[in-house]
Amino acid sequence: MRTKVIRVVLVALATIPLAFVPRQTAPAVAATRPNILLIVTDDMRASDLRWMPETRRLLGERGVTMKNFLSNHPLCCPARAEILSGQYAQNNGVHHNKGPWGGFHASNPNHNVAVWLQQAGYKTAFVGKYLNKYYGKDGVQPGWTQFNPTTAKQYSPYGFSALYDGHERVVKDVYTGDWVRQQTNRYIRQFSASGKPFFIYASQLAPHGMNVDGTWVPPVPAPRHRGYFPHVRPVSFKSPAFDKKSWITRAAGRVRRDRMVTLNRARLQALQAVDEANASAIRTLKRLGQLDNTYIFFTSDNGLHLGEHRHVGKALPYEESLKIPLLVRGPSIPRGVHRRQMTEHIDLAPTFLELAGARADVQVDGTSLLPVLRRNARGYGTVLVQSGSEVAPWEWRGVRTPRYTFVRYVEEGHVLLFDRKKDPYELRNVAGMPEYAATRARLEVRLKALENCLGADCRAASRGVR
Repeated sequence: MRTKVIRVVLVALATIPLAFVPRQTAPAVAATRPNILLIVTDDMRASDLRWMPETRRLLGERGVTMKNFLSNHPLCCPARAEILSGQYAQNNGVHHNKGPWGGFHASNPNHNVAVWLQQAGYKTAFVGKYLNKYYGKDGVQPGWTQFNPTTAKQYSPYGFSALYDGHERVVKDVYTGDWVRQQTNRYIRQFSASGKPFFIYASQLAPHGMNVDGTWVPPVPAPRHRGYFPHVRPVSFKSPAFDKKSWITRAAGRVRRDRMVTLNRARLQALQAVDEANASAIRTLKRLGQLDNTYIFFTSDNGLHLGEHRHVGKALPYEESLKIPLLVRGPSIPRGVHRRQMTEHIDLAPTFLELAGARADVQVDGTSLLPVLRRNARGYGTVLVQSGSEVAPWEWRGVRTPRYTFVRYVEEGHVLLFDRKKDPYELRNVAGMPEYAATRARLEVRLKALENCLGADCRAASRGVR
């Protein structure tokens, strides 16, 4: 009799409509769509990865490392606008960090990947450095479930302010890199408990220079990392381009080696907190059972010169500015693989859209990285590279192919053409040489096709001239 009663109860339970399934089963349903964690550093060179062992172990060895990932617009605000929008600057409006064509107010906050993912049912969070010239008075930006950017003193190692639920709060005694780690883990825990898929954008300040009491100094590391790498010398010292003046840097003074040693060491020390934060986020995801359903992307906004071409900084059309790291780990991503296809910043947002099954409400210029990451599909033949200025929309515009870099400085009309196969350090401008006339003509045509392109036209124009 007891067995018959149990069987009747089980049959009755099986007929209950799905709407009555207890709430605790919802996370298992929502988890079919993956989470996305994007970690972005500031001014990090691809070569800096050598000094981030946890990141290489937990992301590189367990995922794909892209060896030719490019910052199309190698300056902080334009690069970050590209990441958010999936568009080149001619379409998202952000050409520089400041001025009439630059900064936060040149962007359209209503059209970005956070808005699109949120509309698709994702929880979204931003923590860290946002677009330049955002100081908090504009409030929480569209698309973010949690919007936690730094505001006042955002380049300070301590004592900066940040937005919490629309209100500014001073963060007094926590190192900037550790604060981003804490907040990232906080949002992983919060969103995991919600049962919904999530997108978290963790924007680290390191290894950018920092501002202490109104003075710009090399990045200040966390106290526990001071003294690291006492004998490490900059990789730029091995480059034939080190302290070699070019047409671009013809007015620059000599580069002091001792200053480069100090700057490089401080940069690597500051990155140790990022390395620890990356490992901490992965541990948190694993502990909460989310790691196997999460894609993790680690990259930078742009690279940095450490004296190559007599330049200490960024925003030049050389490899040191353009090439940045990209490491990706996640479901169906092969482990320990290096890809050499040319890919770019504007591909990140389309990749996130494909992962989430979301749609943009504007035309994006990039394309999803998933075919390259998963199946080693073909990359671009040509990408647009460019930079604006504080006083004009464009300073220089050009294209990069797997072999050539071609650039025209807008105001001066000066043309640069480098054959990186024969001249990997870009020391010899061959733009005026007869034997390169046909190559220059092809690249001129490609630049004309890309410099005002939008959406599918950009992708079509990027396929040619390898």
